[in-house]
Amino acid sequence: MGEFESPRLGWDFTYLELNSTDPRLPALAAQRVDYLESVLRAYQTGARKSSAMAAMSEALSDSDVENLATHYAGKKARSVVYITLPAK
Repeated sequence: MGEFESPRLGWDFTYLELNSTDPRLPALAAQRVDYLESVLRAYQTGARKSSAMAAMSEALSDSDVENLATHYAGKKARSVVYITLPAK
């Protein structure tokens, strides 16, 4: 079973991007633990809007939130450079 697969909750977080190269998606690797915890809790309460994240985070316990935040904060971030191309 994967690191964050949870039969209790019926889902896993292993698909989340650690180092997204898409500027529309968050890069989770090496973010601060307190930031990741606060964002997950904001999805749980509805203060931050995303139907997908709300559905996944609503059943998380405080311990689950802390473990997920610690896991992603401990991952190595990858350097990504975005270049804006001029309009044609």
